[in-house]
Amino acid sequence: MSDQAIDLTLCDREPIHSPGSIQPHGVMLVVDPGTLSVTHAAGDVTAWLGRTDWLGASIGDLLDDAVASEARRLAGAQAGDFDVSASALSKGAFHVQLHRSGTRLIVEVEAKAESASASGLLPRIEAAAAAFERTPNLQQLFDAAAGAFRQLTGYDRVMIYRFLEDDAGIVVAEASA
Repeated sequence: MSDQAIDLTLCDREPIHSPGSIQPHGVMLVVDPGTLSVTHAAGDVTAWLGRTDWLGASIGDLLDDAVASEARRLAGAQAGDFDVSASALSKGAFHVQLHRSGTRLIVEVEAKAESASASGLLPRIEAAAAAFERTPNLQQLFDAAAGAFRQLTGYDRVMIYRFLEDDAGIVVAEASA
């Protein structure tokens, strides 16, 4: 964690509610269920897919036949969630999630988290738990939890919220890169 003071009063200005925004660790493709072609997207699709001709392209051509097959199934069924091999994508292993939104299919693509072995993860969790036990007050526990969660997940930024009686939330701790 950084020694810099964190200004938690800026939390309400976080653009988590902004349409068209997407986290940089993935892209979102909007697909026509009839043609399986991409009609819209969010994120840096060109960098993620390594192609500039993605608009109007078939989801099968952009990703792979397994995604196209699942998209076809989903066009008339329920949401699917599965992994795709790296062969069709330019950035290694990816996780693809498909779901419907109105009349369109939404295809979310993000880097597949490396699976940690239990033998490698357990000591990190035990170290975090020991650090939690040594915290003398609730604020230091929040700070330690934010830092530990960031370290365990690899996220760039972790915020811990405390929910108030009126269901509003306030940020009580943050860890960021």
